[in-house]
Amino acid sequence: MSQLPPGRTIIGAMKLNNLAVVLALGAALSAGVVAASSVVVRSDGKSGVNPGAGTLAPPVDFEALAAKFGGAKADTKASQDTVMAFGIPVQVKDIVVEGGQAVKKGDLLIRARDADQVAIVEGQRIQAASEYEIQAADLAMKLAKLKFERLKESGTFSPAEKDELETQYLTGVAQLEQAKTKHELEKMRLAQAEGQLERYRLEAPFDGIVEEVKVEVGQGVRESDGAIRVVNTAKLRLDAYAPTHETIELAIDKGHKAWVLVDLPGKPRLVEGAVQYISPVADSVSQRRRVRVEVVNTEGWPAGTQAQVRFTDPGGAWDEYRAGGKALGAAPGAGGIADGRGGR
Repeated sequence: MSQLPPGRTIIGAMKLNNLAVVLALGAALSAGVVAASSVVVRSDGKSGVNPGAGTLAPPVDFEALAAKFGGAKADTKASQDTVMAFGIPVQVKDIVVEGGQAVKKGDLLIRARDADQVAIVEGQRIQAASEYEIQAADLAMKLAKLKFERLKESGTFSPAEKDELETQYLTGVAQLEQAKTKHELEKMRLAQAEGQLERYRLEAPFDGIVEEVKVEVGQGVRESDGAIRVVNTAKLRLDAYAPTHETIELAIDKGHKAWVLVDLPGKPRLVEGAVQYISPVADSVSQRRRVRVEVVNTEGWPAGTQAQVRFTDPGGAWDEYRAGGKALGAAPGAGGIADGRGGR
């Protein structure tokens, strides 16, 4: 039997051998992963080699790019975003939508237990539809009028009889008007009851997508508890705080063009938008004004991405970032300014 070198033991040698095996297996697995990632399946069903496999595109430094672009920082938001609540304490009965579902304005989203209120509405609807009191008052008035006229035609009546029949006729006229007024009030009570019934239903306030359902069937909720969130990202909204002097120099107002550089994976995208609103008040410290901009979200980008907004065309140097790979109404020769403020 050969002897081990000094300071070595059988157990130590086994550990070294095992470590070598693990390292070898790790290298083989890594090579296999790289090799596997290099193989792609083409549309014809055959495999091929992906020449770009194993390499990732370097991330774009959006902060540096935004500084070069100029303008003001802003985050994209859904043009419409609301968390809906019932407004009264209720118990959830039906949830007819789920997260991610597209809805149209007026679609039922969630309904609470409303049997008692439904009964009130139905009863009030019967009251409002009934005109029997008006008809009865009308007949009573006509009868009193007939008696009074016949008395006058007879020529034989005492002043007391005349006053009595005339009073009955005038009373009938007043009762008819009172019945008509009561009928109108019943219609108003019906509208009130129907309005209260609507509080047991949450309907989509606009076309959009259900972002989150926050309640469960059978759950009791208070009037302050949000039940469902609906958003509309067909347009994205940005609140950019532009320098006050720039907003005055460019006469920025509703409809003014805006250029928005959006931070997206791979490469930022440049899209055109329009000013929807500009604050009439400037911040005295920062000397900036809030300018609300909207862009049409044709590619379905999510809200919440970072962006940079400017109010002059950045010029042809930024065409590679423009949506669709082409200039969208670029002004020839337009460009930024050296201090990066996005002015003229």
